[in-house]
Amino acid sequence: MYVDVDDIQRELKPWGRYQVLQLLYLFVSYLPVAIPLFIVIFIGYTPPHKCAELSKPLQEYRLGIPGGNDSDYVINYGQCELTISSNQSNSSWTPVTTSCLQGYSYETTKEYSFVSEWDLVCDKQGLGGLTTTLIMVGQALGATIFTTLSDRYGRKTVFLVTFIPLTAVLTGTAFSPNLLVFNILRIITGFIQQGLGLSMYALCIEMFPLENRGAIAAVAGLYWAIAALFFAGYAFVLRNFSWRILQLACAALAFHCVFAHWIADESLRWLIANNKRRQAMKMIKNIAKRNKLDPYKALCMLDGGGDLKTLSVTDPGETSLLQNETEVGHDERNEFHDGSKKERSLFQLEAEVRIGNKQSEHGKNSEFGNGEAPLIYQKEPETTNGHAHNVLDRSNDEVSNEKRAEKYTILDIFKHKLLLRNSLITWYTWFINSLTYYGLYLSSVTLSTDRYINFLINAALEIPAGVVVWLLINRIGRKKTSIIFHSFAGVALILSVVMKLPKDDTGVANICSITFNFLGKFAITASWTTMGLYTPEIYPTNLRNAGLGAASAAARFGGMLSPYADLLARQVFWGPGVIFGVGSLLVTVGMLMLPETNGRELPQTLEELLSWYKGDRNRKLAPNDTETDTVIKENGETIIST
Repeated sequence: MYVDVDDIQRELKPWGRYQVLQLLYLFVSYLPVAIPLFIVIFIGYTPPHKCAELSKPLQEYRLGIPGGNDSDYVINYGQCELTISSNQSNSSWTPVTTSCLQGYSYETTKEYSFVSEWDLVCDKQGLGGLTTTLIMVGQALGATIFTTLSDRYGRKTVFLVTFIPLTAVLTGTAFSPNLLVFNILRIITGFIQQGLGLSMYALCIEMFPLENRGAIAAVAGLYWAIAALFFAGYAFVLRNFSWRILQLACAALAFHCVFAHWIADESLRWLIANNKRRQAMKMIKNIAKRNKLDPYKALCMLDGGGDLKTLSVTDPGETSLLQNETEVGHDERNEFHDGSKKERSLFQLEAEVRIGNKQSEHGKNSEFGNGEAPLIYQKEPETTNGHAHNVLDRSNDEVSNEKRAEKYTILDIFKHKLLLRNSLITWYTWFINSLTYYGLYLSSVTLSTDRYINFLINAALEIPAGVVVWLLINRIGRKKTSIIFHSFAGVALILSVVMKLPKDDTGVANICSITFNFLGKFAITASWTTMGLYTPEIYPTNLRNAGLGAASAAARFGGMLSPYADLLARQVFWGPGVIFGVGSLLVTVGMLMLPETNGRELPQTLEELLSWYKGDRNRKLAPNDTETDTVIKENGETIIST
């Protein structure tokens, strides 16, 4: 049976009190998702350092230094090595250069960051950057696994299953005894964090009808920006404490997870798509109660959009009940009056009509002594019994839909050429977005010597990007918005490299290069925000989180490579800019082959999606649209009939 979930959500007032409170709680819950990526900038900070002063006589270090007083030698302490030379003018002894023999001395306390605590500098410098790569590895695994579980078992289930363990892991990280344990916990953090973040994003997107999804995508982008701005202030307040205190303070932001079960709700769209009708009814009533609305019409839509008055033909008493409910309107005192009888009218009538028509066709039933069925089971003229036939048709469709309501996995994407082609384009886009975004983020430290100001400016750039996406995404569509921003990012990043080529003593070219660099970051941020909305819309409900998770996994691979952009720039200064720019321009070519999703209802099943891809369902759904009959064939077999 076809159910227009968007119409139900419109009837329940999309921006009501219920939706606003749910969004606010999801934002509070989003902080533990964003912070693990940000926090390494501060707890992994490399403070100024040099070799620690030698405390033993030079001869004990076995450097081949001739015997004598230590005062005969001069020791120069560098960042990663020290040089011992003679201060005697007539000495022929060659100076000795060696690594720091007694560790390192830092301008901060030893426990200020895990880099200083475990001496991850000089020849071990790469181990500090490895922590960012490892959390991306965990995210790639989590995006692949948890999103499939979210499609199968529900968004709220995965939300709860990941939230509490993530809080525990974030807390345990503060007590890591060494780098090995710390890195293992970073992988686990990324694994769980990705499942939590994507299930939360699905809850946000599926909470609203199609005309509001553009705004929700922009709000999700603002979530990230506001979380980053909040964390910049949070870290600044705790700047004089050790990294373990900052880590523990960030974990404390997630302690409210113990109450999440009673606050967050399951996705109504997921409940309907998975035939959880009783739970969907309960949720509709709850939303209506929070928004101070009458749930009756929304419940009718859940039953397929029939007229509730005509649905009650089996019992004159129910007719009176339904008429009274209609007259009640928004009176909360009678809002749920006789709800159980109403549910029977909505969900049991199909069976009654089916039995009645069958009895009418056979002319008799053994339950009735005279061989004649009661009046309500006899076949009536089409003009008086038309709605009963509509109910029967919807019931037959529902049986067909239940057979088609399979539990898809990510492997189903590889079984259909069109879906696979679009998925590969989308995954490449996410890979480039992540590589470029994090590469620019990590290499922008030259903007300011103060890492807090630097981080604050980078976070502030996210806000105008989210606002522009909000203004454009519904006006010109997801596809055009993505093409525009990827083109803009590609051109700006290539120009930022071109500005560095000529020698410029005035510094104007350098200023222009930095300007284009940040324009590129603005554009890639906006494009990624757009893709966050666009990607789930090209998948059916039971594949949506799996498709989004695969795209996110591709993004993690880009993120794993991003820390090495700075190393490449030291060897070939124009390398990262060219890679980022050309990669973004190639995205625009692939995007031309993707369908536009703006104005379309989210597909519920794989069959609906394939029918849309094949061009047999070209209409754009609007609030007053009706479903039309469609028969699509693939390999000679019917795959959908609605």
